[in-house]
Amino acid sequence: MEQASSLARTPGTNAANGKAAWLPLVALFCGVATVAFIVYFVGFDAILQPLARVGWGFFWIVTLNGARHFLRAINLVVALPRRERTFSVAEAFAARLAGETINTVAFTGPVLGDAAKAAMMNRKVKLEHSATAVIVDEIVYYISSLVLILAGAVAILSAYGAGLAVRLMLAGLVVFSFGVFCGLWWVLRREIKPIAWAIRKCRDRWFVPKYVRKRRDQICEVETNVMLFKDDRPRAFRIIVFLVIAAHFLSVVEAYVGMRLLGLDATAFNAFIVESLTKALNFTFFLIPGTVGAYEGGNGVILSLLGYTAGAGVALALVRRGAILFWTFIGGLVLLWRGAESTAEQIAESGGPAESE
Repeated sequence: MEQASSLARTPGTNAANGKAAWLPLVALFCGVATVAFIVYFVGFDAILQPLARVGWGFFWIVTLNGARHFLRAINLVVALPRRERTFSVAEAFAARLAGETINTVAFTGPVLGDAAKAAMMNRKVKLEHSATAVIVDEIVYYISSLVLILAGAVAILSAYGAGLAVRLMLAGLVVFSFGVFCGLWWVLRREIKPIAWAIRKCRDRWFVPKYVRKRRDQICEVETNVMLFKDDRPRAFRIIVFLVIAAHFLSVVEAYVGMRLLGLDATAFNAFIVESLTKALNFTFFLIPGTVGAYEGGNGVILSLLGYTAGAGVALALVRRGAILFWTFIGGLVLLWRGAESTAEQIAESGGPAESE
């Protein structure tokens, strides 16, 4: 009976999984279609002319993009307790690239990719420590990104002014950022553990996965580690903040170098605004795999606000997208290598491949 029941549930389960698997592909297709429409609307020549000037300078963009990943990989090691640092920076770099590859192609925002980073580090580090490292790095990054977005919104309003629609959009960013800061302050002040609280309240509900219920104690420990990280390990926290700020700085440099390579009369101030508003785009459209379409169209709008052409904005987005795809490809290779390594380990543990009957 149990087997029959299981078989009866299988078609529905497979169908649901099949539908879920199509979501990223549909979203990616819509994003690519959006890029094609943007290129047609802006004009192919308006995009191709600045792109033709880039040449070998493209590798500067690739290098700067990779340097940002490397700094964030160092954070994953710094965030680990000294006795748990059996994980090298190179391995952390590989785990970060693999996780960011999942973030780029998956329809789950940063959740699945961050879980993959922690899981890959968990091969040598306890899960409560690897998850803490990933979460602390992400929290510092997102809070500092909100500060950068706020600064960019204020800068563009004070230096350039804007129409009513843009003013409303920027005001919305300010209100959203302020609300996030207030929420974080309240959570930290009251020492609230939102994930553990939600699991405790909903632990018997059907939508809570079994593995989440089984790992409730570990999740509580991770939240406790995150809450106490700044007070318990102030030096590590300061290093992480410094490296995240350095990563933001490299992002601005990347935008500046990209604009100069395209032949634009760029300034550091304009590059700062471009990067801050680009981060706002990434926040707004984080559920679109790789923010394909939104990233290109948004850059066209941003550079238009700064007095450049929309074609130059799309060209800048495509150049930076190329660097993202380069490191996404490397991350994909890491995922394939880790998958093959895990398969080999399973075969070794089972005493060799099973013989066919």
